[in-house]
Amino acid sequence: LLSRLLLIPRGQKFVGHNPDGTNGITWTGKYGIAGIDVLEKPVYADAMNEKGLVAGLFYHPGFAEYLDYDPSMADSSMGPTDVMQYILSNYASVPEVKENIDKIRVVNVVEEALGFPPPIHLLVSDPTGEQIVIEWDKGKIKVFDAPLGVITNAPTYDWHMTNLRNYVNLSPVAIPAKKIEELDFGPLGGGSGMIGLPGDFTPPSRFI
Repeated sequence: LLSRLLLIPRGQKFVGHNPDGTNGITWTGKYGIAGIDVLEKPVYADAMNEKGLVAGLFYHPGFAEYLDYDPSMADSSMGPTDVMQYILSNYASVPEVKENIDKIRVVNVVEEALGFPPPIHLLVSDPTGEQIVIEWDKGKIKVFDAPLGVITNAPTYDWHMTNLRNYVNLSPVAIPAKKIEELDFGPLGGGSGMIGLPGDFTPPSRFI
């Protein structure tokens, strides 16, 4: 992704992107940001602002659905790649993000390097340990509390949390030996409590 370290100072003036090339929402950042960009553009993948608010951008193909662009609402619109800068330059805590995130309209702005609007969702956390996941479904912003502090990619966050129920048997504690009539059966080595833990690279397995 050709990532670089990117610093944006407090007081920076930002302009959101619209599909027709006009300016979207504009704002002046309250807080400085440090993080890692992508595609040699001022687009953060992972970053922290000076108040300790942290956000990470994650791929969400097939599930992220943004609003269709309405030119009459251009001044409140932005593209998916503007959201990280908006959050980190404006807010100091997760409660602030939750209270204000629905004030923006995220619309389908094509990223030239990809050829389509980037399908993303975000994990946001603050120094208190409070964490949320932000997603877009049919244009509507959905915010989920994320007490586990874990995110991967597709599908949606609530699906991942439901899928955890399939793995409630997993345990760091070894399975005890069993005796059946005159036979003794014990685990073959350590880690028997983790039998069934998926080990592939898919997002659902990585979430588990």
